[in-house]
Amino acid sequence: FFGPAWMLSPEMTPAESSAGGADGFELLPGTGVLKKVLSVGAGEDRPQTGNVACVRYTATIHGEAAPFDSSEPNQDGVYEFLVGLGHVVKGWDLVIPTMRRGERCAVRCPPEYAYGKAGNPPSVPPQASLDYEVELVDFRERERQVWELTPENQLAAGERHKSEGNTAFRSGDWQAARAAYTAGTLYLRAFLAGHSAESGAITADTALADVPPEVQEKLEKGTELAVALHLNAAQCNLKLKEHKGAICDCSAALDLDPRSVKAYYRRALAHLGLEEVERAQADLEAAQALDPESKEVAAGLQRCARADENRRRRERQRKEKEKKAFANAFGVGGAGSPASSTGPGTAPLAADGRGWSYVPDPPPGLAEAMQNAFKRDPNALQKAFAREPDGPAAPARGTDGAPDPQPSPSPDPAPEAVPATPDGGGGGWSD
Repeated sequence: FFGPAWMLSPEMTPAESSAGGADGFELLPGTGVLKKVLSVGAGEDRPQTGNVACVRYTATIHGEAAPFDSSEPNQDGVYEFLVGLGHVVKGWDLVIPTMRRGERCAVRCPPEYAYGKAGNPPSVPPQASLDYEVELVDFRERERQVWELTPENQLAAGERHKSEGNTAFRSGDWQAARAAYTAGTLYLRAFLAGHSAESGAITADTALADVPPEVQEKLEKGTELAVALHLNAAQCNLKLKEHKGAICDCSAALDLDPRSVKAYYRRALAHLGLEEVERAQADLEAAQALDPESKEVAAGLQRCARADENRRRRERQRKEKEKKAFANAFGVGGAGSPASSTGPGTAPLAADGRGWSYVPDPPPGLAEAMQNAFKRDPNALQKAFAREPDGPAAPARGTDGAPDPQPSPSPDPAPEAVPATPDGGGGGWSD
């Protein structure tokens, strides 16, 4: 980057500075900073205070050849900072506003325009002059922070992010859509909380009846937009199978609108994705109470019932396998000697009637068989419940040594398509 001629040139005298400098350097008026243009930029625009400047640079202590710092470690080798706000050395805040896009220049900063008397240990010693080579790649206006906007601009920013999210959603980019929707909620949160000086009458604790009609209208519009953004973000999370994120967005929407059928419905879908059937059932029942005619909510309740039955069936199968393994270990309850019970309301576990019944009393002969087994092998119980890390339990064997036929569990139904809206209305794929 740096040419050795100007990097290793001696310090300039006051006479040289007033005459325009040595090696093509020019003194910035009213400062001690020297600049030499190495490559002319394009256009007439220059960065203003508060703009974001994007630069490539190397930094060298004057008189030394090896750079002590550069922008290379940054993404694309570009360093970004806000111009004129003291985020960089003083010399940069003076030089960057004189540059055009694409311009490359050499800059020499005396200590008072660099790190001063103290330096910046261990890289920069005290009272060091610094040489920079800087390329202004680009600059742009900084996006104003949420709290810096007026309420009207906060609403407009929320609408803009919603539109951007809708565009990304249509293209199937769920992550980009979610990011846009989530960013929009930040502006609406500031609006509803009254963070701006001009919205002092609009706060989260303000009752609608206590505010002027024009403020009430704005508050209702902001609430409606915030709910839509949260619901759309929840829909993206469902697409991405980020079920916990969907639950958070739906809960935020319900905080703003406790009568949102879509929020209850989408939160129920997220609970089902986490196999939280009871919570999904509760949300769907709340949605049905608000909209008894919704076909999608009714279908969701049926899906909950199937999920609950599948869960119960898997639990029964698990218990059956454990009991068969226990019985085989001690020679009790195998094929040819099915368990029996006279207790009320009991039923065999297997479809062919050969399992154990769900009864509190142990099968006949179990205690004696356990005692005999432990006498023969103290590790009998441990061996009985030994399993392969990821494999099934060993099949039970009957009196003839052949494996017992195992009933084939019915497969889980295929997952249902997720409707875009719970009420099948004009909401389409997003709010």
